[in-house]
Amino acid sequence: MKLKVEKITKTLPIEKIGIKENYTFDTLPDYKPLIIAVDTETTGLDWQVNANFFMITVAYNALDNQTKTAAFEWSVDPLTREPIFLDSLKDARILKLIDWLQDKSIIKIFANAKFDRHILEKNLCTVKGTIYDVLLAAWCCNSQEISYGLKKLSEKYLDFPITDEKNLKQLTITARAKGKNQHYNLGKVLQMDYWLIKLFYPEDKLCENYARNDVIRTLYLWEYYFKGMKVLNVWDTFLREIKVMNIIYEMESRGVRFFESDCIEEIKNLNVKILNVGTNVKNALYNITLNLNSPVQLAKYLYGWDKSKRDCTFQPCYNLEITEWTEKGQPSTSTPTLEKYKADPIINDLIKYRGYEKGRASCKNYLLAKAQDKFITPNDLPFLKQWRLQPEFNQIAAYVGGSEKGARRTGRLSSSNPNLQNVADASKSGGLFVTDGRSFFGPREGYVWYCIDYSQLELRIFAERTGGKLKDAFLQGRDPHNETRQHVPYLAKMPAEKGRKLAKNTNFTIINCGGAEVLFKKYGIPLDESMIIISEFHSEFRETKQRQRQAEQFALKNGYIETIIGRKINIDKSKNKEGGYKFAYRATAYDIQGSAADAIKLAMIETTKFSAAFTDKVESHLVLSIHDELVFEIRKDHAYDWFIKGLVNCMEHVFFGYMDIPLKCEIEKTNKSWSSKDKHKAEL
Repeated sequence: MKLKVEKITKTLPIEKIGIKENYTFDTLPDYKPLIIAVDTETTGLDWQVNANFFMITVAYNALDNQTKTAAFEWSVDPLTREPIFLDSLKDARILKLIDWLQDKSIIKIFANAKFDRHILEKNLCTVKGTIYDVLLAAWCCNSQEISYGLKKLSEKYLDFPITDEKNLKQLTITARAKGKNQHYNLGKVLQMDYWLIKLFYPEDKLCENYARNDVIRTLYLWEYYFKGMKVLNVWDTFLREIKVMNIIYEMESRGVRFFESDCIEEIKNLNVKILNVGTNVKNALYNITLNLNSPVQLAKYLYGWDKSKRDCTFQPCYNLEITEWTEKGQPSTSTPTLEKYKADPIINDLIKYRGYEKGRASCKNYLLAKAQDKFITPNDLPFLKQWRLQPEFNQIAAYVGGSEKGARRTGRLSSSNPNLQNVADASKSGGLFVTDGRSFFGPREGYVWYCIDYSQLELRIFAERTGGKLKDAFLQGRDPHNETRQHVPYLAKMPAEKGRKLAKNTNFTIINCGGAEVLFKKYGIPLDESMIIISEFHSEFRETKQRQRQAEQFALKNGYIETIIGRKINIDKSKNKEGGYKFAYRATAYDIQGSAADAIKLAMIETTKFSAAFTDKVESHLVLSIHDELVFEIRKDHAYDWFIKGLVNCMEHVFFGYMDIPLKCEIEKTNKSWSSKDKHKAEL
């Protein structure tokens, strides 16, 4: 059966309507302000696929010190969802807007700079000059905001009401109902259809006023945070984040090569495997219609668990022994729990089923996000059908521990649409039956990838912060995990390989402020043994506990911690029901992860600066930032050892003057795919 990748577009039972060019523009003044705020209203939320601007708004302070706005609005074809530009982009007022956006002497302020820049570049122009992001400024001032939405921040700090948004949404709901009756191409969410207002209510100014308010919010918040960053002494942090934002923008624009045919073929293979092992499991559990993705049904047929009676009386069942329970009092059917029974062929098939299902879901996700590569030249022939993905990288959406509401941002980059930071690497994954997702990505024709990865970054930072035995181990070139194994009596009695592995788990548990329960739940170490290991670790490495207490006390006193380079990360000092602090105890984890985030961002800045110095000799592009790894796409005939050495040198010296322990990098190279990397050592 042929796999259908593209969505099926149904033929609408009406002819395409002939909407004429319909737009309204304001006139910008002849003089150019020093600062302008810019915002776009779009037909979608994904700049790569379904979004185009139908309105652009600008706010600036006029010569009389009054804040003024200008709006540029177009109608949208309700069947194609495409704005109707025609010749309007040649209008003198639009040409003046383009001139402002490209004038390097004008500072541009956005509320979501990367998104708006991508949107504007698609149909209007590339934004040039100094570009600032007001939401990044908000994050630099307070990394613990509940929401970084423009409306929420302006309501909280500017007393700017949000009734305009509520009214616009209500009218859009009415417009969507009309559009549905006429079989218009409506968006998946309400915010994608604000353009309908102009179509059904051409005289109504609700959407236009909403857009003008947004750009005013952007300008006023910038003025607020500009002062705030100076008072809080975070201006340098903000400028660093802006540099990173610009680098990410270029990464997103270029994207990464995607081997679509390999991905489709893998889905076909997984479909067969899922059907086979799924059928085996269902037959063995006496129910061919069983939903293997349902924990409730699995508990019933694996253990005989009757949810209504809360006992194991259901028959027939597989009569598996219950070893773990969920927080809701149900028998656990999690994969780690079932792996204890993997010697059983049916349970092993169930684990296979889950691994294959997860792999298939990832493959489908990649296919949905694909986009045809426009970065091609005549030299690429006959490889014109190259495909790429353009993942987004987010600066203020990475969390530490707990739920999104309770967890706090540390500065780590996250990825989405699709998320390429969790692409399975079968060679390094500890899971069973993992689909090697990295095999679907790799360098373009004529290029090679160099993957430069920090070695033990967080552990090095932790050792630097705590001092003592772990720091000595790094400074003297000894294995830090073996150091832990040798000093913790319980681990020292084990065989060397097993003891080192458990020592490694212990080190990373301590780094993240975990204890015996983490060793038990995450690594499957019996709780009584876990308690002994943690106790002996703190006894032998007293400096680690001392450092954790110091960090917690500093956080409670000041409301923030400081990373190695002095960046502030705010700490939630709220208490739980028992009277203890919810997050302050994790101050060390914030410190270590925040400092690691600083390292990778500085590495992005320094390697980009280094590459820019040799653009006449080397074509090199940073294409991915994955946890502690940077991936560079370099022309094959430009992959000089001296250049690779320079990139590594930049990365290893980002903390020069801040740490005694040197940072170290490992280099891997691939000409084929991300998963076929071969170890490569440049002549350093």
